[in-house]
Amino acid sequence: MASKRIPLVAGNWKMNFDHLEATYFVQKLAWLLRDAHFDFRSVEVALFPSFTSLRSVQVLVEADKLRIRYGAQSVSVTNQGAFTGDISADMIAHLGCSYVIIGHSERRKYHPEDDANIVDQVRAVLAAGMQPILCVGESFEERRQGIELDFAVGQVHDVTRDLNEDEAAKLIIAYEPVWAIGTGMVATPESAQDAAQAIRAT
Repeated sequence: MASKRIPLVAGNWKMNFDHLEATYFVQKLAWLLRDAHFDFRSVEVALFPSFTSLRSVQVLVEADKLRIRYGAQSVSVTNQGAFTGDISADMIAHLGCSYVIIGHSERRKYHPEDDANIVDQVRAVLAAGMQPILCVGESFEERRQGIELDFAVGQVHDVTRDLNEDEAAKLIIAYEPVWAIGTGMVATPESAQDAAQAIRAT
């Protein structure tokens, strides 16, 4: 019998908060969750600070024994060497990260991250003992054409077709329509559920 899936609530901080602000935010969040008697057995909480804040978050989480997990917003496909500015999966894992976001629309748009690169990132993250969170979602134009579900499912296929069954099974798929990022527009629960069902059916 398959184990029960625990919902994951993840917050991507993008390029916000320095390490001091990150520490304050995590402390405040931990207090709010404690005061609300939050049940971490029912829902997992994960935060995704910038690289410069990961160590500060690690120290706080470990020192206060917080039940909040955290991860990185991107990763290099290489493990070490002359790759200025890159951060390897092993470096991230040594900071206690559980997850790495991969294929976010902003990384696809502003950095040369194509499907082949994303597959390599997935494998690097898995090899380092962490879990990849693959981001998919359509633009407003694709939604206007009525192909949003086909597009999101296609993004999943473009990555999983190059993974073996064990690798694909360890992926977490995060659906976030590109048109809803920073625009003030919000996807309805129904449309998000439709996308989730279509992705699970693949």
